[in-house]
Amino acid sequence: MQWLPRKKSLAVERHFYCTILILLWFGCGNSLQAQAAPSSKPSLPSATTVTIGQSAVSLYGPWKFSVGDSPIDPATHQPLWAQPGFDDSRWETADLTPKEGAIHPTFGVSGFVPGWTAKGHPGYWGYAWYRIRVHVEAQPGQKLALLAPLDVDDVYQVFANGSVLGSFGNFSANPPICYYIQPKMFPLPPAVVSPARPSSAELAAQDAQTLVLAFRVWMEPNTLLSATDPGGFHGAPVFGDAAAVTAGYQSLWLAVFRAYASSPVEAGVFLLLALGAFSLIFFDRSDRVYLWMGAVFLATVGNVAVTIIVAWTTFIGIVASTVVTDAVMIPLLYAGWVMVWWVWFGLRRPAWLPRAAAAMALLLAVSNLLGED
Repeated sequence: MQWLPRKKSLAVERHFYCTILILLWFGCGNSLQAQAAPSSKPSLPSATTVTIGQSAVSLYGPWKFSVGDSPIDPATHQPLWAQPGFDDSRWETADLTPKEGAIHPTFGVSGFVPGWTAKGHPGYWGYAWYRIRVHVEAQPGQKLALLAPLDVDDVYQVFANGSVLGSFGNFSANPPICYYIQPKMFPLPPAVVSPARPSSAELAAQDAQTLVLAFRVWMEPNTLLSATDPGGFHGAPVFGDAAAVTAGYQSLWLAVFRAYASSPVEAGVFLLLALGAFSLIFFDRSDRVYLWMGAVFLATVGNVAVTIIVAWTTFIGIVASTVVTDAVMIPLLYAGWVMVWWVWFGLRRPAWLPRAAAAMALLLAVSNLLGED
């Protein structure tokens, strides 16, 4: 007798499915009628807003290049080679297109190109100029900017249509004060791209679309021995919309921070070691090895701190940092470690060893200074 409830359940299920089918029929019918009936205000899907033209481009060339420095215009007191009307047709042509897979040896970014010593000017140091004409088609009111290459030997000034945009390095001194290279971005004032007082409507349109960029570069003689294929540009400047250029500028700074990210960690570790060594003096005042160890660790912290300062700031120039590290810190570290092991093992002979270590440290400092001249 258990099959009676099953028949009842089947009847209920048939009734339920019939009800669903009827509802679906009427629902589909209403939907078809709604689609068939024209609507006075059709509902359109939302659209994604895309702004065309907010981009930047690498200026691989053709650049015009010349070694030497520009004469000064007596009327404007500006370099003649920075003026847009200067005839640079007899200058060399420089191509900044990198080879496929070329990577910067320090920062790890792509786009590294050899300098002028590998392109017909071996052994040359001093001033040199790069010039390029750019045809600009910008939107009205669009802000433009220029991003200098991440690697330039060694410092530079930037001109746009004869006007100074800025510089990296201190050109008020002679020779200029150089710093370790850092990313640099230069916004272009609207007056530089669109002159305020054109001579005619046709000339105004031409001037507003043609931009002459010029770089005045200075390289120190020491760079010939310390860099790979030195001389001027090791990458192409980037020009375009200010927002896009800013994004590239921030990316280059990230590469610089990443290249020296281990230095603060190293300084912190040696600082803890120095504090630990000095603290051991309270447990054994008779053993001077803890003083020597603490001093050596503290000197290491100072040496690493100089590296951080010159890599991330422009507080110290290349020459000053080289004197501090090569002529002071490194000789002191070598002599300090000699004294650490001398005291650690309780040596008494040869008695002249501490004086010899001091003399050798002094000779090392002098030789490093002469080697940097």
